[in-house]
Amino acid sequence: MLCGYVSFCALASIVYWRTNRSLNFIKRLIVSAHGILVLLVFGLAFSISHLKLSSFDHMQWYTVLCGVPLISVVYSLYAHRGTKLLHLIHIGVILALLWALVIGGMYITGDSL
Repeated sequence: MLCGYVSFCALASIVYWRTNRSLNFIKRLIVSAHGILVLLVFGLAFSISHLKLSSFDHMQWYTVLCGVPLISVVYSLYAHRGTKLLHLIHIGVILALLWALVIGGMYITGDSL
């Protein structure tokens, strides 16, 4: 499960990076960053839990950080130069982000199932 999650998020970013060669470097980076950003946000939550720094006070900041991949998704909807069918990948990226918000939120707060 986790391996597929990581692979999907990484591949989503790679696909957008490779299909937007006409954009300058910064725009291309923002257009393709959403998958990697989801992994970074989730990795941060896991790291905080692993270091025993979990607290309910961190949840507000974590929720704000989960908005960063959404910004990249929205930007890519406008700046992407290839086929618009590629945007269907965003459904999976948003689902991955929701999973990171829920499970990562439990890591951040120290809560459990």
